[in-house]
Amino acid sequence: MKFIETSAVTGENILDAFLMMAQDVSNRVEEGSLKPMDGWEGIKCGMMRSQSISLSENDDPTSGYGSTCSC
Repeated sequence: MKFIETSAVTGENILDAFLMMAQDVSNRVEEGSLKPMDGWEGIKCGMMRSQSISLSENDDPTSGYGSTCSC
């Protein structure tokens, strides 16, 4: 079992942990010890469409019509 210490506060080793696990999964798929199947909610076969949303810096949910926030 692999272990890597990470920090949510500083972000230290977050990317490294993700890359290490992704590489391990990729290696297992390539060697055949992990086999993705259609309908499985784990690894998906083929390319996935990216889903994105856009946010505006000016969006303020407390300043909208009918706001009752007293802060």
